[in-house]
Parts: sequence; C-alpha cells; structure tokens
Amino acid sequence: MTTPRLVRVRRTAGLMTACGALLASGLSAAPDARAVASEAEWEIELDAYSFNPTTWDNCTVVGEETDESGPLAPGELVSRSTGGTFEITNPGDPTDTQSFSGGASSRWKVRDAGGSFRDYEFSSQGTLEGEAALGEATECQSSVDVSSYGEGVGDAPAAGFLELSLETTQDMSAAMAFDQPSTGGASVSSGPGGIFKRLGGTGSARAFVEAGEFYFFSYTELRAEIYEEDGEIMTRRAEGSASVGGTATGLLTFIAAGSPVSAASGAAKKYVSLNARTCGNDKVVTKLKKKAKKAAKVTYTVNGDRAEVVKKPKKGTVKLGGLDPAAEVTVKAAVKLKKGGTKTVTRSYVACTG
Repeated sequence: MTTPRLVRVRRTAGLMTACGALLASGLSAAPDARAVASEAEWEIELDAYSFNPTTWDNCTVVGEETDESGPLAPGELVSRSTGGTFEITNPGDPTDTQSFSGGASSRWKVRDAGGSFRDYEFSSQGTLEGEAALGEATECQSSVDVSSYGEGVGDAPAAGFLELSLETTQDMSAAMAFDQPSTGGASVSSGPGGIFKRLGGTGSARAFVEAGEFYFFSYTELRAEIYEEDGEIMTRRAEGSASVGGTATGLLTFIAAGSPVSAASGAAKKYVSLNARTCGNDKVVTKLKKKAKKAAKVTYTVNGDRAEVVKKPKKGTVKLGGLDPAAEVTVKAAVKLKKGGTKTVTRSYVACTG
C-alpha cells in the first residue's frame, strides 16, 4: 500500500471517526464562564497534496492553500468561501503535470432562545476539477480537499432531546455529532461510501440530554483526487481527469422533553384536540371539543393499545396516563359518529426521559 492511499484512508477515516472521537473525549474544554448560552467557532480550509510512489518523493505543488477561522456568535450567519488553482509537476518528468481548480462555500449559524441553546445549522457546496496531462501514465498521486468545520458548546434549557439531521448530495461527505458528559451523545455521517460512489444520502439521530452544557461538532469535505489502486490510475470522470461536486446541510435542534413531534393530523381534529404531554405525571392531555357531541364514542389508543373509551362524549378534558416516560408515544383518537363512519386524529410525542 502506497503512502497516498494511506493518506486517503486516513483522511476518509477522519471523517468517519471524528464523531466517535468527539463522543469519546468531547470537544475542547468549555470556557469557565460564558456570557451567552451558546459559544461556537467555524473554519474553512483548502489544501493540496501530491506524491510519487515510484521515487518516494513529493511532486511539486504550486498554488495557495488557505485556512480561515473565526467565532460564531448566537444569531449571526457566517458565510465564507475558498478556492484556487494548483499546478502539480513530477520532478522526474516535466511533462507529467496535473491541474486542479475549484472551491467551495460554507455557512454556519447558531441560535439561542430564552437564554438557552435553540439550534445550530450549517451547509456547504462546491466543485473541484482535476486533470493529468499524461492521463493514466501520470506518476503523481494527488488530492485537493475543501473542508469546513464547526464546533461549540451550548446550554440545554431543560431535560430534553437533541436531534441531528444531515443530508448530502453527490460527492460531498459530512458528519456531525454532539456529546454531554453525563448522558452521552449521538452522531450521523453521510456521503461517498467509496471513492467511485456518488452517494448523496441522509441521516438523523436523537438522544436525551439533561439541562446544562453539551458540545457539538460538524464537518464537511469535498475531495478531487488522482491516485493509483491495484496498479491502475483512478479518477472520477474521463481518463486522467477528476470532477467532483456536491452539497451538505445539517441541523442540530433542541426538543423539550414530551414535546409533540409534529402537529396533529387527521379529519377528527374538529372533534378532538390532542394537546400536551406533561412529563411531571407523564400524561397526554386531550380535549373533546363541542362538536364531539355528534359522536357515539371516542376511542383513544396509545402506541396501538387501547387506553380509554369515552361513550356519549361531550366537551371536556380527557387525560391519558400510565405512559412509559422513556418511550415516545403516538396517541390516536378514533371518533365514531352517530350518523355513521369513523374519523381519526393522531399525534406523536418525544419521550420524557432518556
């Protein structure tokens, strides 16, 4: 195995294990005191590398690598871009040249609400092109990467859940994670599963957090490369050339314990209102509306199991108890009308504990 492939594997592994490393050790230590509920920073980087495995020498790379970083204040949208060209020459053969060009742009934003963390979002998009003058006869194995990073510390306002969602297209790879020392964390990653696979993808995760500090992290990478594998020069487009592009978007959101996942759905909403899940006594509070008198009965189920049957319903409150505080619940009300037919309304809620 040549050094370039070791570099490629190491860098790819870095994407896939960055979240694991975060969950194992956390990000950089949180400041002793902070004036805001969230504190974060961003970074965008462009770099190039080239190597000749025949001579074990570096090929000459001419071009400007960049590395820019800064703070990310709550409510501030930061947008940055980077790009450039790189000319690569084999010192042992001046006709063996390669050209790379392109770049990417990234955005980051963290928001607080009521003095606590609300959400963090990021996105990246870019394109990179590369071409070898000698095609498959080139001896230089090269890569050009555009990477973006975001990391920070936030305050969860109360016990609840942090939810990650991530989406990539084409050749862009991305990962994101969060960690709280007392409860653990979660991570997701998406992108090319192999060097030739144009695999955009999605990922999501949700995990419980207690009130207090947690750490979060995001990473994106777009890479164009010309390299040797199994005795052949590999690229991602036509012979001797590489073309990559793609996008990544990610969102980390705090969800209070017991919160509804979404609005209630179903035609029975005009008869029954599925309101809050209260975590102190772990009940789901529902309300029979005035129009419920048109029903012969209302049957409530929780996660598919019958929980309550109200015969001759009238306006009032119905509380559904006996819930598992560590489980998400889906409540369904089936309204059997006096004139015939049944209408339903459904709503789901996150758990109250981890």
